[in-house]
Amino acid sequence: MLVRSVAASGRYAASLLALAAPAPAEEPAPASLRAPEPVVLWYRSTAGCPDGADFLARVGDRASSVRLAEAGDRVDFVVNLSMTPEAGARGRLERETQSGTVAIREVVDPSCERAADVVALNLALALDPERPAPVPVEQPTSAASTGSEPVSANEGTNTQQPLPRPAPSQVGSPPQPSLERTAAGSRPDRWRAGVQGGVLSGMSPELMGRGAAFLELGGALGPLLAEVTVRVAAVGAFGGADTDSGTVEQSLWAARLEVCPVNLGGPVVSLRPCGAGEVGQLRASHAYSVTASWGALGVHARGQWLLGSFAAVEAELGALFPLSRYEIVAGSSVLYRSAPAGVSTAIGVSIGF
Repeated sequence: MLVRSVAASGRYAASLLALAAPAPAEEPAPASLRAPEPVVLWYRSTAGCPDGADFLARVGDRASSVRLAEAGDRVDFVVNLSMTPEAGARGRLERETQSGTVAIREVVDPSCERAADVVALNLALALDPERPAPVPVEQPTSAASTGSEPVSANEGTNTQQPLPRPAPSQVGSPPQPSLERTAAGSRPDRWRAGVQGGVLSGMSPELMGRGAAFLELGGALGPLLAEVTVRVAAVGAFGGADTDSGTVEQSLWAARLEVCPVNLGGPVVSLRPCGAGEVGQLRASHAYSVTASWGALGVHARGQWLLGSFAAVEAELGALFPLSRYEIVAGSSVLYRSAPAGVSTAIGVSIGF
């Protein structure tokens, strides 16, 4: 009886010890099974540019691993998008590693939508360079990028390293734009066509109405002279002058060539000094008509303002110097004589393509 009691007490004590013993700790999950920490993006944009949610949508399916930064968060990437009438849109992507290495990528474009697309493309490549990059026009692509993470791995430096451009896509897939091409292409469209209307003085005692239709080619002399623009135009001017012999109607038809060597403004608002030459025919009509060959050289300044992606307005002020001065005579009387120089003003519109 005593033995059984002792044995029972031993079993009871063992049960208490088993309940009091701490449960074995669970083994931590392998690192490969843990959910990756989200990438934190500090995003800022001005009026006229996409907001944070719109920008993340442009990143594509990679955006699921990105969230916008909140107060006190550590920051992995910084994106700035801004838009001004003078300089156009500017996008900037930055990343700084723990060692202090900084990678910066910038894009300039008249459209903030296009600038946002290019910055989002580079962010997508930085998040996962082994996967195909999204195309800004939202077309699927099967090409895989072989570019590396767009941040230098050099330790102990504090220099700016360029982000790699997307690798060329495979045959048959949509092309992937590079940031360098967009930044270099921030000037207006290569070709522009438009019309002008204005007035011309000096060829008649009264102002003559003047109109022109033109075709312009930008970057006509290659990459070394990318700012040079060449414009050809058909010009017409009409007017009348009251003289002692009655009203004399005068008209001018000419072909005009303009060369503008530099742009003193920006990609959206430009100011160009230009030289010009004209050849054509001058006509005066009273009781009968007379004609004479017309030739002139000129200089002018033209300001242009891009409105959106294609349209532009412009204003022009210049001087015109005829190669010959002209007299309008009736019998032996000189009714009037053209001035040695005239002033021309015009406003116009154009479209780019």
